[in-house]
Amino acid sequence: MRIAAIDLGTNTFNLLVADADDKSYTEVLRDKRVVKLGLGGITKNTISEEAIQRGISAIKDYIEIIAPLTVDKILAVATSAIRSTNNGLEFTKLLKNKFNLDVRIIGGDEEAELIYYGIRRAINLQTQNVLMLDIGGGSNEFIIGNGNRISWKHSFTLGIARLLETFEPSNPLTNNEIENVILYFEKELKPLFEAINIYPVKKLVGSSGSFDTIANICSLMKCNKALNNEKTFFEFKKNELNELCNKIIISTTNERIAMPGMDLMRVEMLPLAALFIKFIIAQTNVTEITQSAYSIKEGIILSYSETEN
Repeated sequence: MRIAAIDLGTNTFNLLVADADDKSYTEVLRDKRVVKLGLGGITKNTISEEAIQRGISAIKDYIEIIAPLTVDKILAVATSAIRSTNNGLEFTKLLKNKFNLDVRIIGGDEEAELIYYGIRRAINLQTQNVLMLDIGGGSNEFIIGNGNRISWKHSFTLGIARLLETFEPSNPLTNNEIENVILYFEKELKPLFEAINIYPVKKLVGSSGSFDTIANICSLMKCNKALNNEKTFFEFKKNELNELCNKIIISTTNERIAMPGMDLMRVEMLPLAALFIKFIIAQTNVTEITQSAYSIKEGIILSYSETEN
C-alpha cells in the first residue's frame, strides 16, 4: 500500500510518501516546506492570514507532488498550531474545499503516540524505559517507554515558536532572560518530573527540527561531516552536547548563521531549543542522549499500515 503522510506542523509542513506493509515501509519521497503557521498569532490563539496563505501554498505543492505517484491513501494530520487556535478548524475546512484534502486535527496524546511509533522505527529501544522528546514549534511531546509499550506520555504547550512569541528574547539572550525561561520550564514541566520519579530513565531520545539541527552541527564539529540521511539516529556524548548547547544559548544571530550545519530556518529558535535540551538533561540526569531521524510522519505511516494489515 502506498501512503502519503502530511504533517501540518507549527513551523514546517512535512510530506513522506512510502510503500508500507504491517511491519515496515520503503520510502518513495520526502519533502519539507517552511510555513511558520504559528508566526504572529500562536500566542493569540489564531493563525494569521499570511500564515494561512503560506499553508495553502505548501499544500498545493504537495497535492501536485503526490498526483503522479499513484498513492492509495493520503493521511494529513494537524498538530499544535491548528488544534490550539480559534481558526484552526476553519483552516482545515479551507484545505478540504480547495484540494479535497481531509485533515485530521489530533490531540497531544495521539501526537505523542505517533512520535513514539516513529522513534521506535529509528532506534532499537529494547526493554528499558527511555525518555523521548519531540521539540516542535507549538508543543513539545514527552514519552516514557520502551520497545514494547508506552508507560507515560504528555504534550506541553512549550514549542519553540510559542516560547519565542511569549518571551521575545534579546539577541543574544541575557542572563535575566535565561533565568526567567528556566523558572517557566520548572513550573510547566512538573508533571514530567513526577512521571520520571515513577518511571526512572537513563537515556534521552530527541526528535524533530531543533534536535535534528543540533545533531547536524555536532556531527560536523565532531566528524567533519553532515548527518548521513541513510542513518536513522545520531549518538551524542553528553559533555559535547552540553558544550554545544551552552555555545548556542549565548550566541548572536550572526554567530549561529556562521555555524556549519545550521538550518537557517532554525536560527532564531535554536537558543531557546538549546536551553530547553540542556535543562532537560540537567533535571533528568540522563547519561545517554540520541537523536532520532524519525518522528511523527513516520509514525503516521506505521500506525496506519499496522492497523490496515
